[in-house]
Amino acid sequence: MCGLALIGLAACSVPIQRIDVQSFEVSGNKVTPARVYAELTNLLVGRGFDLKTTDRDAGLLTTEYKKYAAQGQSPPFDYYLQLRVNVRETTPGLFSIRVSPFVKEQNRSNAAAFTEEELSYCDGRQSALNNLDSMRKDGWQTLGQLTFMNVVTDIANKFGMAVDDVVKNVTRTPKNGFLAKSCDD
Repeated sequence: MCGLALIGLAACSVPIQRIDVQSFEVSGNKVTPARVYAELTNLLVGRGFDLKTTDRDAGLLTTEYKKYAAQGQSPPFDYYLQLRVNVRETTPGLFSIRVSPFVKEQNRSNAAAFTEEELSYCDGRQSALNNLDSMRKDGWQTLGQLTFMNVVTDIANKFGMAVDDVVKNVTRTPKNGFLAKSCDD
């Protein structure tokens, strides 16, 4: 087994990847820009997001931060997801919707102590992911990934695009699931 020798440790490597999401992009056609904004507004509000900014001329929609997870006891952290949506008409009748997710990790004991970064999660063999607290079924990274993917799936379905065809702008960083304690290791 893995623990027999240091040489065997390399053979016990379980590859996983940390995925940092810059944006997912959905394309569609045969819809007016006004209709795109109406549909996006309904989808985002339907998923529990409040809108912070809408500017059709600039092609922007931004949500308020929505709490999606909490973790820890000492110190306790809350996790919030914000979506920044850019809509642009590529040619008359054709459009692109780019959704960029941002996560705010906030220390509940000190509201001034927070970080904001791109949504990230790990991907790989489920046996390796189960060792990562943040990627367990109720882990904060799993819940963030699910919340984001639910919105992207809704948008793709609404505008007639298969979820597998969504353009994913991500950064993948290889990790060893055997050694990792979190996606950040």
